[in-house]
Amino acid sequence: MLSVRDLWAGYPGRSVLRGIDLAVAEGEVVALIGPNGCGKTTLIRAITGVIRPERGEVRLAGEDTRSLSTRERARRAAVVPQAASLPAGFSVLEQVLLGRTPHIGLLGSAGADDLAATRRAMLATDCWSLAERPVEELSGGERQRVVLARALAQEPRVLLLDEPTSHLDLGHQVRIFQLAIRLGRQNGMAVLAAVHDLTLASLFADRIALMEDGRIALAGTPEEVLRPELIERIYGMPVVVLRHPTTGRPVVLPDGASRNGGTPASLGETLRVE
Repeated sequence: MLSVRDLWAGYPGRSVLRGIDLAVAEGEVVALIGPNGCGKTTLIRAITGVIRPERGEVRLAGEDTRSLSTRERARRAAVVPQAASLPAGFSVLEQVLLGRTPHIGLLGSAGADDLAATRRAMLATDCWSLAERPVEELSGGERQRVVLARALAQEPRVLLLDEPTSHLDLGHQVRIFQLAIRLGRQNGMAVLAAVHDLTLASLFADRIALMEDGRIALAGTPEEVLRPELIERIYGMPVVVLRHPTTGRPVVLPDGASRNGGTPASLGETLRVE
């Protein structure tokens, strides 16, 4: 559903992505991890055409993005950005309906199909009850659900999440990922999510792609990628990797031994799950 091949991209005078190869299948959730500045957001921008790749290829639902108009790209891929804007003065319903713009145009009028798609997106994200609320009255978690609903109203084949939970509490973080997984499975979407929290990435992603200096250092299952020696090398921080007691998936924690020069027992010794 999403295919990136030998992608090079960046900004004037500064190359960021260097030979990225990545694929996400229909119904699959792939977490994109890596330290700040490694290129996660730049990759999402290059996939959607916000920045023009220097070379390489991006395909959305089988089509090379270079042959697609901006409107056609928006029909195939939707983005939930880090700091999404919800301009004041609009209701929640009006905001989510903006997601239909690739289908009706900037000056078009919403028809029955557009209203039905908007309602489905709002029901799926549990914000239909907020339809008449002004967006400036929403809490952080409510705003994030509305932003996700707006993206889903596009009816994309590829959903791109750029740190979608960075300003949310733990409960909202988990619910956003659960929702993304459920919608990806039900609607056959490919989901690529840039994530800072390595344990959340482990618990919710089918595969993880670890970025380092504009490249994919390793892509694979959480067990294959979240190895302590690899995480320490790329993040510059000693970690302990445990097994979740119910799922068996990796849980990544800072190594407590590094706090005082290694004198206390490490978290691995204190919390290890057999």
